[in-house]
Amino acid sequence: MLYREGPAFPIVSPPACLSNYLLGRHAGAAEKERPEDAIALYKELVEEAIGRRQRGAYREAAGYLCRIKTLCQRTGAQEEWEDYLAALRRKYVRFPALQEELDGAGL
Repeated sequence: MLYREGPAFPIVSPPACLSNYLLGRHAGAAEKERPEDAIALYKELVEEAIGRRQRGAYREAAGYLCRIKTLCQRTGAQEEWEDYLAALRRKYVRFPALQEELDGAGL
């Protein structure tokens, strides 16, 4: 009898685009009932998008940031929003294309 340890099939993680899509869907669904959870999910999406280091991804990150801003305003967390955005801009000060996209989005 032949015995092998481990799974019969290799475990493959889903493509990043699928994971981000699902994460975005969950964040959108959580906006009304659980805005704090939605903010946390959007922050993850922001970091992932910036990590791709492409202008289109920076534009995507700016869109998520606009949603975070709206949620923070709605929940009375305006100061938290301002601190978060300031910290993000400091962290990525050497990313001029990102800074331009943030400026273009009115952030």
